Amino acid sequence: MDQTFLGSDHKVPQANIEAIRQMRELGCLFVPASGRAYGSVMDSIATVPPPNSWRAPTSSVTTAAVSTA
Repeated sequence: MDQTFLGSDHKVPQANIEAIRQMRELGCLFVPASGRAYGSVMDSIATVPPPNSWRAPTSSVTTAAVSTA
């Protein structure tokens, strides 16, 4: 996520939030994958509207929030 998805301020740029909205309209689920700690990633993506999923660095844990709306 760092230096690719996040801006230099370690926040999600508005352009990336808009891209996520467009992806969701196409049926995609936003899943950040990072070696960073869970809390750190969740703090960084706090401005991204749910549902979001998380993929652990070891790929051993995946959680998902799926909207049925």
